[in-house]
Amino acid sequence: MTDDELFEAVRARVRAGRPTDEPSAVTVPEPASLSAVEEVERVVGYPMPPLVRRLYLEIADGGVCCTIG
Repeated sequence: MTDDELFEAVRARVRAGRPTDEPSAVTVPEPASLSAVEEVERVVGYPMPPLVRRLYLEIADGGVCCTIG
C-alpha cells in the first residue's frame, strides 16, 4: 500500500466516524496548523515523517489510530 492509499484509507475511516478500532464515539481534533507542526519539528530536532506530517496537517491533530486492511 502506498502512502497515498494509506492516507485515503485513514481519511475514509475518519469521515465514516471510525477514527480508531475501538467501538466508541471518539471525535478527532481539527488538523494541526503548519506553525504547530513546524514547532514540534523544531523542538524535537527532526522533521516528521512525510505521511505523519500530512495526517496531522490534513486530517486531524491526533486521535486517529487504526489498522487498515
